[in-house]
Amino acid sequence: MYKQKFNPRLRHGDIPMEYRGGRFQSKKEARKAMELDSLKKDGEIKEWKGQHKLSLDVEGVHIANYYVDFMITHNDGSIEYLEVKSYITKTPVWRIKWKLSQALYNDRTTIWTVEQ
Repeated sequence: MYKQKFNPRLRHGDIPMEYRGGRFQSKKEARKAMELDSLKKDGEIKEWKGQHKLSLDVEGVHIANYYVDFMITHNDGSIEYLEVKSYITKTPVWRIKWKLSQALYNDRTTIWTVEQ
């Protein structure tokens, strides 16, 4: 089960949570981690990783880092980048980084998903 570990709220009003030793930005993210653990246990996905870093480099110039909420490796080898977002966390800066990430890391086996 997940538990509230940290007292202060984040800037968007989310309550940080801890699940199996990992820190998640919100209850929604912690619940998604629980769901991914269940899918992995059932053999429906191969692997998942939270807060996966994508380096946003354009023509050799480092623009920014983007930490996607979850990187999921499916059994067929495809990669899914999954963001767990609420309306308030879909900021203009997030939208720009999300689009830039898609442009830089997209190929035939990559899936981009945003859950609300």
